[in-house]
Amino acid sequence: MRNTTVKKRSPFKKLVSSITAALTAAVMLTGAVPDVNAAAVDLGHTLSAQAHVQNIGWMEEDISLPLDIDLRTGKTTGDQYRNVRVGTTGRSLRLESLTVGIGGISKKYGGIMVDAHVSHIGWQGYKTAPCGSSVTVGTTGRCLAIEAFRIKLYGKIAEFYDVEYSVHSAGIGWGHTRKNGQVAGTVGEGRRSEAIYIRIFPKK
Repeated sequence: MRNTTVKKRSPFKKLVSSITAALTAAVMLTGAVPDVNAAAVDLGHTLSAQAHVQNIGWMEEDISLPLDIDLRTGKTTGDQYRNVRVGTTGRSLRLESLTVGIGGISKKYGGIMVDAHVSHIGWQGYKTAPCGSSVTVGTTGRCLAIEAFRIKLYGKIAEFYDVEYSVHSAGIGWGHTRKNGQVAGTVGEGRRSEAIYIRIFPKK
């Protein structure tokens, strides 16, 4: 005679199962892990950038992909450092304007600030984009190159995350990686920026 006894799950396992189901449903509906708090939100997958390039205009937006998250354990697998890269290399085309934004998280956690050094203008001054929006620096229709950038986070997310970036400059190539408001690119040399790489990642 076959044993038909059903093994009961413990209350803890039932709770874990319920939470996992709820999180899975939220991810399926929104495409993102629920916004519980700044420290728990992965900002890497929300970063986006778009470049306006000489002779091309606005190029396709680059948006970093989400991390692979095991909802049962909360652990991430694969590359934990998502990034975006826009512009061109090897074509001698100036980067004229840049749009950067952080989406998928409430503006109450702060946002991103970007400043551009433009030929014949100099530093434009920081422009601010709260999370959920984007900001554009540089110029269009004036044939002016961006020569350098300064990028930083502000608000609560700046306590948990760093932003780093590198600029590809004419005659130099990819320069040193800078972060949190440091200058990337060149100033006073008349060198055009051609591309930029940006990433946001958790503080160690």
